Amino acid sequence: MRYIWLLLLFCSSAVADELKFRFKSPSFTGIGYSAHKINLENISAARKKTIKDELKSLSIQANLAATRKPLSVFLTNLQSYIWFVFQPLMGTAGGQQAQE
Repeated sequence: MRYIWLLLLFCSSAVADELKFRFKSPSFTGIGYSAHKINLENISAARKKTIKDELKSLSIQANLAATRKPLSVFLTNLQSYIWFVFQPLMGTAGGQQAQE
């Protein structure tokens, strides 16, 4: 009885469908090839845009790092103070010239 069950188990598992090989890439089959090419172009364009954005970001960071050095900050503050002090004098001098 045991052998019959084993024989039935192995015989039922031996029945199978034939294997069919198909290419998964649309480049080989031609099915969906245009969508495949559009997808590749989109990936390429997105990668180029990402690289361009990263380079732009790095240049902005370098410019900010250069402007935030202590000497640069001091000169900016000094220039602002000088303009603040001399602005009333320039305004009155220009006003007097306009009245004359």
